[in-house]
Amino acid sequence: MTYFWTGHQVSIIAFLGVLLAVALINLATWRRLGQYPPSVVTPRVSVLVPLRNEARNTRPCIRSLLSQGYGDFEVLALDDESQDCTASELARLRAEESNLQVLQGKPLPDGWLGKHWACHQLAEAASGDLLLFVDADTRHAPTALRDAVSALEAEGADLLAVMPRQEVVSWAERLVVPVMTWSFLSFLPVALAQSVRWPSLSTTVGQFMLFRSGL
Repeated sequence: MTYFWTGHQVSIIAFLGVLLAVALINLATWRRLGQYPPSVVTPRVSVLVPLRNEARNTRPCIRSLLSQGYGDFEVLALDDESQDCTASELARLRAEESNLQVLQGKPLPDGWLGKHWACHQLAEAASGDLLLFVDADTRHAPTALRDAVSALEAEGADLLAVMPRQEVVSWAERLVVPVMTWSFLSFLPVALAQSVRWPSLSTTVGQFMLFRSGL
């Protein structure tokens, strides 16, 4: 019995040690937006924002996207049958901003999930060479779009997924959100995933994803 418990404790310590090592390596090798040289290629970007009951986030998110320091881009926002004031917030923004296009979401067809259907409609309406999908509860620095395009072009990638900095307010968020981030950092060897072509190591972070159009 003593041998069993000793072996069990050693296994737990070894497992936690591996998680800690993976997390530290990820933190040291993580590729960050802004570290890449400015791209000499500036393709047109369609920034696509699906919104459902996001009245509180609509204005700050859209404003931050419209303020991007990038030459050729458009912002498309889709109201996905919201039950709050999202539609009226979008209408007011559209009256103020000529670079904003507002779409009204169509009813959900059979076999589709809600957010996927909203993103599909946005992609169909986009005119850019690159498609940037962002969630409505995000805020973006003025250089975010320029830095994202520079990273995509420098890496020669077709998809760029970004892990944003999380803002936590309530005690529940302070308890749960760090665990989610720790799990991602500890269980996924990011440097390995970026250097090999194993589908099992691929991942995306859903709040900020830049695609080449047509994928």
